[in-house]
Amino acid sequence: MRVNPMAVIVPANLATDDETKLRMAVWQKVTELLLPRLGKDFSRFEPATIAWNQRLDKPFGVVLGRDDPELFLYYYNTAKSMQQHMIKRHMAAFLENIEPIAKDEKDGVAIYAVEVKGDGKELGAHLAWHLAMIAGELQPDCGLYFATEKEAYANDTLEKKVLENMERYALCVVNLVEKENQP
Repeated sequence: MRVNPMAVIVPANLATDDETKLRMAVWQKVTELLLPRLGKDFSRFEPATIAWNQRLDKPFGVVLGRDDPELFLYYYNTAKSMQQHMIKRHMAAFLENIEPIAKDEKDGVAIYAVEVKGDGKELGAHLAWHLAMIAGELQPDCGLYFATEKEAYANDTLEKKVLENMERYALCVVNLVEKENQP
């Protein structure tokens, strides 16, 4: 069984001071986000009690930016680091499946012609992952997801908006569980 932790960023409803209700509301939003993907991309999901080898003892795996900014930043940066790792991993696999066959230069820009190695299935899977990330689709191994914006990758503006206003956000760490293929 493979487990992919993910940090989902959700705006926190500041109208309530009841921490339990706020955490439950965040978990409900994350559940609504993940339910349509259940059975397709993962077999189950659960609030993380351990993610990225770190114990998380917050109800529903929810860290409130207003109450624990250090922990919010820790998980945000850890998730972003994991996302960068996965981007590099998928790109490396993509590049391993193409072979440059010609190079031309036009107006100072190098242009390569490439040939696909093998049948291209491996190349297609990694290309599809990158295209899904660009389109803002949640990928089980994307590490970080912005629920309201429906973005898997934060541009500088979105990241600045979240990090400069952490008190308005919650971060829900969820484990996406994928069953191993049975022979």
